[in-house]
Amino acid sequence: MNQALAQTENLPTVTAARGLADVREYQQRMVAIGIDDPFHAFWLFLGAGKTLIALMIADALYHDLSIDRVLIVSTVRNVEDTWPSEPGEWSHLGHINITPVRGNLKQRLSALNNGNHYHAINVENVKWLTSLYPVKKSPKSGVLNCAWPFDMVIMDESGLFRNPASQRFKALRRMRPWIHRMVQLSASPAPKGLINLWSQIYLLDGGKRLGHNITAYRNRYFERQYSGFGYMPRPGSQGLIIDAIGSLATTLLPEDYQSLPEVLTRPVYCDLPPAAFDQYKTLEHESIVTIAGEDLIAVSAAVLYGKLIQLANGAYYTDDKGTWNSFHNAKLDALAQIVDECDQRPLIVAYIYRSDKARLKERFPSMVFLGDSKRGDRLIERWNNDEIPLLGVQPQSGGHGLNLQKGHAHGIVWFSLTPDLELFEQLNGRLNRTGQRHITSNYLLIARRTVDELVWASLKDKDATQLSIKTAFVDYIEDLQATS
Repeated sequence: MNQALAQTENLPTVTAARGLADVREYQQRMVAIGIDDPFHAFWLFLGAGKTLIALMIADALYHDLSIDRVLIVSTVRNVEDTWPSEPGEWSHLGHINITPVRGNLKQRLSALNNGNHYHAINVENVKWLTSLYPVKKSPKSGVLNCAWPFDMVIMDESGLFRNPASQRFKALRRMRPWIHRMVQLSASPAPKGLINLWSQIYLLDGGKRLGHNITAYRNRYFERQYSGFGYMPRPGSQGLIIDAIGSLATTLLPEDYQSLPEVLTRPVYCDLPPAAFDQYKTLEHESIVTIAGEDLIAVSAAVLYGKLIQLANGAYYTDDKGTWNSFHNAKLDALAQIVDECDQRPLIVAYIYRSDKARLKERFPSMVFLGDSKRGDRLIERWNNDEIPLLGVQPQSGGHGLNLQKGHAHGIVWFSLTPDLELFEQLNGRLNRTGQRHITSNYLLIARRTVDELVWASLKDKDATQLSIKTAFVDYIEDLQATS
């Protein structure tokens, strides 16, 4: 049996942890800054190691007895996967255990009270969390008191707090007097301009640098757009704002970029809903399953491979005429998280099936598809001018000969994994090529404990052709069903 296939029941595969010797010089420098400065922002591009930097800061402060409890605020996907798994990637951080505060009310309360020192919560639950710790005024002294237990807060993707009218910002602002350490992380803190900075900087310094409210900030540095909608900086304001907040934020120097890899590969694991996963496993083991009253039958291992790939993506074909039904939205939800985290920076989305395209078009109406382009519509030019936020590409048609690297796009999301190594590398090369000015990231949406993991294992081993993967899959299925 192919060794890559043996991993499918127990992934993610455990790899050797990296150590302090693998921490880059600029990361060590930023850890030192975060230890020295109790309130600091790190504005670093995707893949620069922001999670590692924040955890090393927190770990040093915890061992120095400067802090006791750490709250990490991030997106759902990062709370459930990225943050809990990151410490295990590093030998010097392996002792850190991060508890996600997720689930129903009872589960969230249980997680908060489990005695752990590190907890992670998604931004949507920040208001609920702060409501557990009301601010009370002492009747005698008039001093405000609060039992807020987290003396350090790590704000992952701090741009999620850029709206000062949002409930999440207002909730965290109330806790600000009882937060003694804060690390903000962001790849793009101001995606829509400098107006986005006020609320993030306020959480760092309580309004000292940019004013105690958004109105004062606007009046000092901005004026109304000519259209009457929105604001634009007054002449010279950009320099004044940067000077005012300079000591609070750190970014990378040009020489730091030279030491980074040109391509960053990011597997993003998705869990099928329990009922869908059970049906997937039934089809895998028995070659037949009933879904929504219809029998899905695989007459051979090769047919079974195709049907399992479809189910992992979230849909399945019911006949040979192209009729399909939805199965789950796990990958669509994961893609939506990535789009939010990228703060409107352009992304290429790779898909395989027409059902994938239809579902992507429904979920993301602004997505433009390469295969729909017509002569004269300037699609490639518009993409390279950052006029298209999401570009859907089928690797077979868009993997060769296109120059897509001239804009600010830096990411490809593989919604559907191709079993063909050549197509995989060719499409990735549309961004990572001469003329690319930015680090590029490849996100791979992988349905956990499905055939996706087999394909990814083969791609990593650079042994991925449709024939090699399908041959290995046939061996795997024969072994599996023989023991069922």
